[in-house]
Amino acid sequence: MPPMFLVFNFLIGFFPELKADSLVKHGNDEWFSEDKFEHFAHSAAISSSIYLIANNIMRTDDKTSFYISFSTSSLIGLSKEIKDSKDEKGTASSKDLIFDIAGVLFGILLVSLGGS
Repeated sequence: MPPMFLVFNFLIGFFPELKADSLVKHGNDEWFSEDKFEHFAHSAAISSSIYLIANNIMRTDDKTSFYISFSTSSLIGLSKEIKDSKDEKGTASSKDLIFDIAGVLFGILLVSLGGS
């Protein structure tokens, strides 16, 4: 069973107050901004680092390294958005989460194609 499936089930079970619109940022939330670039870049750096650690230090195969990296990095991004949704300012954004996932996939792709 993929780890991400377990993560989302955990979050749904322990955070039932999350609603579909809780990750929608109200106000000025543009698709392309410095904040979106930071989400993308940080997610890529985290996921590529975790992939390399899993693949080279833990000696897992490529598929397992992908699952470990994707799950852990996505959970970090999702946790940040959940934290932001609880913030007084209400700065959580589904667009931020999309850039987080794109960065995660880019980081994994970069190191898996480039070799380790």
